[in-house]
Amino acid sequence: MGPEGEGTGQEGLGVDGLGPRTAPPHKALQPTLATTNPALLGTNVLQAIDHALQEVVEAIMHAQEAAAGGAAGIVRLASGGRAVLQLDQLVSIAELRRHKRAMIKLATKVTFTRISDAATVQRMFVDYLISNVANASRPPSYL
Repeated sequence: MGPEGEGTGQEGLGVDGLGPRTAPPHKALQPTLATTNPALLGTNVLQAIDHALQEVVEAIMHAQEAAAGGAAGIVRLASGGRAVLQLDQLVSIAELRRHKRAMIKLATKVTFTRISDAATVQRMFVDYLISNVANASRPPSYL
């Protein structure tokens, strides 16, 4: 005959031949940071943030185009919120994109819990631009 238990009706028996083979008992493993998945946030939150910020960038670009390539002056957002910005100098598209990327990083890492809708993101971006773009401010009537 061949190897032990082959063809003798003893397949699957333990070493002592008395019962089925079983694995030794193990402690239940506790999940760790490396073995668990992080809680999923809204599936389209990043897209919604990006879209809201892009609306602000487009509003600034349209205002600068309307000013014949000069300073945009007062920029009101189409969303109807209180997000209003006064720009006293020309801001390039490259600079706006850089600020948009920085705001996305900031919004997704630090302030994610405060973001409830697109209008909130736009107000936060306007505040960010006011503090980071030279000659940007709130119009006097909106202070």
